[in-house]
Amino acid sequence: MEGLRLTPEMVHRYTGQGAWGTTLLHDFLDHHARARPNHLAVVSPARGGPEETRLSWGQLADEVGRAARALRALSVDRGDVVSVQLPNWYEYVVLALAISRVGGVLNGITPIYRQFELRFILTRTATKLMVVPSSFRGFDYVAMMAELRPELPHLDHVVVVGALDTSGAGLLSYDDFLTRTDRANPSDLESALDANSVVQLAFTSGTTGEPKGVMHTHNTLRATGQGLIDHLQLAPEQVNLVVSPVGHQTGFLWGVLISVMLGGTMVFQPVWDPEHVVEQIARHGVTTIAGATPFLRDLTYAPNLTPEKARTLRAFITAGAPIPPIVVRDGAARLGKIHPGWGMTEYGLGTALAASDPQQKAETSDGRPLPWAEVRVLDDAGNPCPPYGEGDLQIRGPALSVGYYKRPDFNETSFTEDGFLKTGDRAYFDPDGFLRIAGRTKDIIIRGGENIPVAEIEALLYTHPAIQDVALVAMPDERLGERACAYVVAKPGAGSLTLSDLTDFLLTHQIAKQKLPERLEPIEALPRTMTGKVQKFQLREDLKRRLT
Repeated sequence: MEGLRLTPEMVHRYTGQGAWGTTLLHDFLDHHARARPNHLAVVSPARGGPEETRLSWGQLADEVGRAARALRALSVDRGDVVSVQLPNWYEYVVLALAISRVGGVLNGITPIYRQFELRFILTRTATKLMVVPSSFRGFDYVAMMAELRPELPHLDHVVVVGALDTSGAGLLSYDDFLTRTDRANPSDLESALDANSVVQLAFTSGTTGEPKGVMHTHNTLRATGQGLIDHLQLAPEQVNLVVSPVGHQTGFLWGVLISVMLGGTMVFQPVWDPEHVVEQIARHGVTTIAGATPFLRDLTYAPNLTPEKARTLRAFITAGAPIPPIVVRDGAARLGKIHPGWGMTEYGLGTALAASDPQQKAETSDGRPLPWAEVRVLDDAGNPCPPYGEGDLQIRGPALSVGYYKRPDFNETSFTEDGFLKTGDRAYFDPDGFLRIAGRTKDIIIRGGENIPVAEIEALLYTHPAIQDVALVAMPDERLGERACAYVVAKPGAGSLTLSDLTDFLLTHQIAKQKLPERLEPIEALPRTMTGKVQKFQLREDLKRRLT
């Protein structure tokens, strides 16, 4: 695909490490279908309806086979992009594995995207086949696609999961799609595929502007999954509750990749409802959950959460945004071990608290590097920072994306000469080798030549009894260059907060006055990405408007 930055040297290095090989994504499915055909693989709403579907690994493999033959019948070939915009329904797993089997490229799209985002993504990728729900959370996806179709000459077919009143004009219900096998040549499915070919295209959620198409191969995904499995000591017996949207990389890695590699059970939760999730944990014996910080916070304080209902839960993996230490402590007491981590679309998870690490490290770090991940923090001169020395975070390894699709400018500027990705994050290591994210490079606040430790101040403000959510951003200042502005979401019933409330509270923690926020902006909710990252560029734009 255009923009691929895969080199023979990378293939040699990572194959030699044992991180890369010849295994394809759908090979894991085939293995489980043979080894444990009757083991429960999926619990999910059926076609988006109220009925529950339960499929064994053997049954899942049968449906994947039919979907693969249907894709070939609709002329989906190697390298063709298939975009899938589905909620957390099992059909997403079927399509992901079927696309892998025919050599296509999966482009997962979160259900919240509308015409504006789809117009960009589907045009950029020249998507050949699109899969949407008929409706989800009251929105009509069929009508949206009818509006977009005239602008998308490459789009040959739209497959609809759920009720479809009319067919034709390239519209197929999912059930009708599965019957399209008449023109498929089964031998095409057996031809050799390359594990270094692109199998997934994931668009970044955009904390800084236009989304970028991140390319992953079978091997980069396998390295991501195996690193996580080894680091967290995950076992095939796991029951994984899928709460993060599978159309986003976090949900895909945990809701599809990890479960498919291990052969455990996937329980799909389409709509986040913490009280319902508590009941799902108890009902299905859930062992693992992965989600952004807001998921962890909501579940930790769910009113119906009891030790008995959470007794099977072993691990909650969370990344995407800093976790207030108080949430880590309360979560560990009520849910089991909390595994904070740091990752990005380009490198699924680069650091995380390992199974063998003390829980206390979750309060002060984002874990340590996973197997094979090379993580470094450099100062402005390009030298490694000492412990607690904050600098620019870079990463390299076999789980790293192989480039940005049709964006040679980003391929040129985003990687160092020795192959490290310049993440745009600021971080530091502690003396024990645990990483802590300090913020985004563009989020640094420099007041009179001194850096304000944004993450540190935000973590302190999270402990204020009246604050539910908070973000610090820079505001321009003629004399000092920048000052700190705090955007604050108050807890329900807390009343209005003043700047003095914030500064007086922070001074009780004996911090330097230069670190105090000097402006307060109350806000109903912080703008966040699907992984929970605050979109601070939106806050900076809002502040700019307020100051002019």
